Amino acid sequence: MGAVSDLPPDRMTPILPCRSIDDQISFYESLGFEVTYRQKSPNVFAAIRRGAIELQFFTLKGYEPANSYSTCYVMVSDVDRLYGDFRAGLKQSLGRIPTRGIPRIGAIGDMSYGVRQFLLTDPGGNIIRIGQPLDQTDAAASDEPFPASSVRWRRRACSCTRRRILGQRRE
Repeated sequence: MGAVSDLPPDRMTPILPCRSIDDQISFYESLGFEVTYRQKSPNVFAAIRRGAIELQFFTLKGYEPANSYSTCYVMVSDVDRLYGDFRAGLKQSLGRIPTRGIPRIGAIGDMSYGVRQFLLTDPGGNIIRIGQPLDQTDAAASDEPFPASSVRWRRRACSCTRRRILGQRRE
């Protein structure tokens, strides 16, 4: 891992739970990530990176991936290329592309809130939403990962996540 002073000034890196660091690392390596840091004690922890995407993981005793509510959103500049790369990596490492269970990769699609995205669920049950704004000109003109025109996206994403956590259905 590089020196802290080498990092861009504004960034956020999620630290997500898992049952097994080895399973997490193996899964993400098959997707083209590299391990940038690994710690065995006092707490089991790992950091991975693929380009500008960085994720970190820690083990949690008694953790059950099927009960996970952990999620993060990763905005990328070429979601279709990344989707293809991830599917190819999963096919090579697992011999198939898992679309059910844990881990899995969902279908890619254009969302009504202005993002083209897919969902990736890792062995820890963490849902990684990976997307790209449909209107790249607004995104490129803004320093925000979600352009001002996508306020509707934020409201809808927040309410969907809130309903999922509370176990509510949309009415």
